[in-house]
Amino acid sequence: VVQALLLVCQQLSDVRMATIVEHIADLVRQGNQLHVAMGYYPFIFSTEAIHMMQIGAQAGNLPLALAALSE
Repeated sequence: VVQALLLVCQQLSDVRMATIVEHIADLVRQGNQLHVAMGYYPFIFSTEAIHMMQIGAQAGNLPLALAALSE
């Protein structure tokens, strides 16, 4: 997940968003779950998106949850 987030950072043209995604990657690297790290940015990620990531992780299907979020 950390590597994927860092790849996303490289592709973002919005420097502010890239900084946020990099911080989320750092939080995940430190042992936080993705949905917890996303929760640091409620002005970007809706409660529904955060819950979707939590449920996806708990169900062992994070890739599907990420795909749904990206759409």
